[in-house]
Amino acid sequence: MMIISKLIVVLAAASLFYHSIGLVKKQIISGQVSPGLQIPMSIPYFSLVLSFGIITLVQGITLIMMIIGKIGINDKKEKGER
Repeated sequence: MMIISKLIVVLAAASLFYHSIGLVKKQIISGQVSPGLQIPMSIPYFSLVLSFGIITLVQGITLIMMIIGKIGINDKKEKGER
């Protein structure tokens, strides 16, 4: 069950990563700037690309490690459990 949920997270993050690239491209083409700082809005929107890229990478690696058995599915024990 944990592998399936991890796969869903990876697929969702990868989809959001892909679509956020298009959003940044649109902001670059439009040339919109922020009203206060007068910086291109593509800079703040790039945080979406960066964060979803990192999430996809880290969760993808974790999923692969779970599949090959380097991370056990039952490794997360509650505090006080023996």
